[in-house]
Amino acid sequence: MKRFVAVVTLVGVLLAMLLPKGTLAASTDNFVVRDFQADYYLGKTEAGVSTLRVDESITAVFPEYDQNHGILRAIPKTYKDQGLGLTVLGVTDASGHSYPYSTSTSNDNLVLKIGDAASFVHGAATYNISYSLKNVVSFESDHDELYWDVNGTDWNQPFGRVTARIHIPADIANELQDRQLCFTGSYGSTEQNCSMQRSQTADETVVTVQANNLSASENLSFVLAFNTGTFAKDKMAEFIKWLIVGLIVAAIVLPPVITLGIVWFAWRKRGRDARGKGVIVPQYVPPKDLSVVASDIVLNERMQSKAISATLIELAVTGYVSIFETEQGKVLRKSSYELELNKTTGNLSYEQLQVLEMFFADMAVGMRVRVDDLSKTLYKDVQALGKHTGEAVAQDGYFVSNPLTAGSGYHTAGAVVLVLGIIGVFTGVGLAIGVGFIVSAVILFIGGRAMPARTAKGAETREYLLGLRDYMQLAEADRIKFLQSPKGVRQFGDPTSKKSKVKLFEKLLPYAMLLGAEKEWAKQFKDIYQQPPEWYHGST
Repeated sequence: MKRFVAVVTLVGVLLAMLLPKGTLAASTDNFVVRDFQADYYLGKTEAGVSTLRVDESITAVFPEYDQNHGILRAIPKTYKDQGLGLTVLGVTDASGHSYPYSTSTSNDNLVLKIGDAASFVHGAATYNISYSLKNVVSFESDHDELYWDVNGTDWNQPFGRVTARIHIPADIANELQDRQLCFTGSYGSTEQNCSMQRSQTADETVVTVQANNLSASENLSFVLAFNTGTFAKDKMAEFIKWLIVGLIVAAIVLPPVITLGIVWFAWRKRGRDARGKGVIVPQYVPPKDLSVVASDIVLNERMQSKAISATLIELAVTGYVSIFETEQGKVLRKSSYELELNKTTGNLSYEQLQVLEMFFADMAVGMRVRVDDLSKTLYKDVQALGKHTGEAVAQDGYFVSNPLTAGSGYHTAGAVVLVLGIIGVFTGVGLAIGVGFIVSAVILFIGGRAMPARTAKGAETREYLLGLRDYMQLAEADRIKFLQSPKGVRQFGDPTSKKSKVKLFEKLLPYAMLLGAEKEWAKQFKDIYQQPPEWYHGST
């Protein structure tokens, strides 16, 4: 048996020698608080505001190996939404020598990190912490109340003994009621494994509260009741509290309100449309001397991608382009198409010529291109066409200025304000201001969108296009869907019928797609390519 014990001991010694120091320790939380004592000196200012000076003496017992440099102590900075005016008066050891410490904030607590980072503590060490507070009393319906946590629930160590002594001067003790309570346990616990005693002298009353053997995260708290009116609310603190609330509200509300005012004034002065006729009359033919792309900008103040598709349709209707369905679409797969250039000369508008050059770079009659090969190469050309057409409709008197750039300054400002707002929200610089800036950015984006201003000519042309839209949606939509959808074209075979309605529809087909009366072809080509029947060639 002795030999066995010797072997086990030897193994233990070897492990201790081979393993790094601290390996056998669970963590830096592996110590205990043997004794926690706190003396609370209750008082009040001339204005009746409660004050509390606190002297804590914490004796911790650390392991003999190198593990800890000191302790952390979290002290509350607020109580029931009131600032406590926390001031740390000093941190010393049992001999009165100052301890080095640093502070940080966590969960509305001031956290003291006490100890020397260059040295470890072993065995028992005492930490004396002194600090002052105010506004520690709450005001209930029938009494004033001091409800306080002694050690708090932020400790990961057990406590051997926790003692609190509340020193109440005679003038305040005269208002002290008999009601008193103490609680122990984790947060929210109503256990009362604690004792409370009172002692009285001519100068003060001392209430002693004590609990033994508290586990990690367990706390001792006490409640004392005083007659109503013993203490007074801190009017300055109340003022500051509501001032802060007001500033927060102002930070959220004022930037958007100011931004809205500026944008509204600018819109009324420079962005509001001139008056048109004020009546939408059904129209049956496209507007004269206005291309499909220009019509899209006059109507929507921007150029949509389907305006390019509609122009391609227009070119096909007039015989410049043919579209071939090379593969019929399935349930989960769209059809494939090719375009063929038939001619390049004729009475083409600038926009029509640019669209031809987009799809047929060499402009060689007879050349054929696959739609799928073009879908990712047109972006820059589309942007350039939009910019040119925007300038053209302004020069032709439809807008006061280029509608595509009229709001660009607001959009740029909105982007800058949005970035500043995001920085404020996510960096803690100012949450309220950040929210206010983000809302302001949204207003700037919307305001920029509203800045293009139509002239009287532009307003009347817009009304004309709306009349054309109403006619097609009310009188042509069902027939278009039945006869001219991709499925309808295949069903009825030869698409060269000379019936007047079909002919009229073919003439309006680009505008039917542009104005939303025809949607099936748009789905087939993702708002890029469309086919009217006269130039449609099926795959079967």
